[in-house]
Parts: sequence; structure tokens; C-alpha cells
Amino acid sequence: MNKENKVGVESAEALLAMSAEGKRFALLKFRPPVWLNGLISVLAALATAASAQASQSSMWTFVTFVSVGTLIVLVMSWSFYLKGLGIKAKSMISKSQAGVHNIALAFTSALIVLLGHYFTQQGYWHFAYVAGIVIGMLSFAVLHKLPTGEWISQDKGND
Repeated sequence: MNKENKVGVESAEALLAMSAEGKRFALLKFRPPVWLNGLISVLAALATAASAQASQSSMWTFVTFVSVGTLIVLVMSWSFYLKGLGIKAKSMISKSQAGVHNIALAFTSALIVLLGHYFTQQGYWHFAYVAGIVIGMLSFAVLHKLPTGEWISQDKGND
């Protein structure tokens, strides 16, 4: 009887390991490639810096609209690509941990954008660029390690 429990525990551990690896594989598939991640991050940084200076000239307003439009097209294209692969992203994840991450990131990003805009309006124009750089780095890191709001554990290989 003790042997049956031992086999049951070992098979359960093996199933849990396979389940964790399957989840990790799905998260890695959801992550955009590095070139797309970089392009999205650069566009987010450009949109942030340009929007902070948009009230000063119409050129910055144009740059904001173009970068945001391109950003939306890229994200929608990636979403449609994933949908074609059979990977469906839910807008609000049911797991509270991932939801908390997404909400915290949204508020942090909004705060950075608003502070960049506020300080630029106060005459400190370099804060627009600082806010853009911070948003770019934050979006790159988040898209790489938290593509669904859940942390991707241990990167193996060059996935």
C-alpha cells in the first residue's frame, strides 16, 4: 500500500511539472518577438515624449497621432496573429495576481505620462524625454517578462 502512494505521489509530481512546463510554453508563445517588442517599446516612448510636448507645436501632435496609430496597428496585428495560432488573450485575466499586476502597471504608466506632461508644461522640457525613456524601458520589460500579467519563470534557451 505504501508503494502505491509512492507511485501516486511521483506521478502527481510529474504531472505538475508537465503542467508548469506547458503553462510556461504558452506564456512564451504569447510573448512577442524581440524585434516587435523593441518596436512597440520605441513607439510607446515616442508617443509619451511627443504627447508631453504636443501643446507646444502641431508637429508634436502629429508625431503623437502617428506613433499611437502605428502602435495600435502593431498590437492588433500581433493579437490577430496569436488568434490565428489558436492563442486567445482575455482582456481581464481571472487570476487576481495577474489582474493586480495589470492594474498596477496601468496606473504606473499613466502616472509617468502625466508627470512628464505636467513637468513639460512647467518648463522642464527634458522631463518629456525622461518619461518617454522610462515608458519605453518599462514596456519592453513588461512585454518580455509579463506578457499576460503572469511572470514567466526561468528562461530556457533563446525562446
